[in-house]
Amino acid sequence: MAYLGTYDGIKLSIGSKLAIVFQCLDENEDAIDLDGYSAVLSIRKEGDTTNILDLDSDGNGIVIETATGKLNISVTSAQSAEFTEGTYQYDCYIIDDESERHDVARGDIIAVESIVPIEEEA
Repeated sequence: MAYLGTYDGIKLSIGSKLAIVFQCLDENEDAIDLDGYSAVLSIRKEGDTTNILDLDSDGNGIVIETATGKLNISVTSAQSAEFTEGTYQYDCYIIDDESERHDVARGDIIAVESIVPIEEEA
């Protein structure tokens, strides 16, 4: 599997929803069939070792499109309201059916005060 790399500067407006999509590709840049995989994304304040948010594909913020290799990641407005302004670091990885971890992406998320928060949908 090809590691996507480091993606810095993802902006998170505090109190608003955030959607991120990563696509898992093989060395030929073809989509990997993620049938049987699970996914995890962890976020922590820069320089800290404690995660402020953990998302996973077991019904907690990550939906896997198995055939396309896409990870659809959703942070709710309630979850982003727990952030303070500053820089955070994230790690995203998938786990195959043999419990082997494969890194997908990592980088920085910049949390900023939202001027106009987006209302959470019912």
